[in-house]
Amino acid sequence: IPGIATGAAYADGEAIGTLIQFPNVFRPNKFSGLLHTAIYFDLDDEGLQVDLHLFSREVTSGTDNAAYAPTDAVVRAYLGTVSFSSFYNLGANQVSVVSNAGIALVSESTSVFAQAVARGALNIAADNVPEMAIIVLPD
Repeated sequence: IPGIATGAAYADGEAIGTLIQFPNVFRPNKFSGLLHTAIYFDLDDEGLQVDLHLFSREVTSGTDNAAYAPTDAVVRAYLGTVSFSSFYNLGANQVSVVSNAGIALVSESTSVFAQAVARGALNIAADNVPEMAIIVLPD
């Protein structure tokens, strides 16, 4: 997740980092598909819910570590949200997997864009910046 302020305390509803781009998830001539799986790699081992808001185009991102309040123009590009709320604790880290998400994605390019939003009091250490991955079944 780009733009994360490590060591900062995130409150519920605050943007985590800046806009995420998942490049080349669609075929160049289709720009659509189905989000099958989303994965949150909680390298900081907190196990707190994070939402991933998905968008059809590059939008103005939230301001890291500030209340996430997208504009009407941003909302018009909204595709859906994946909530990471169940975690597998792996000792030094955790992972949350949302399978069979079933979110239809239509984009203006081969990319999907997203903004992560805290749903708890996260405090991310410098060497443990979280990562996200998505698996899309392209049309």
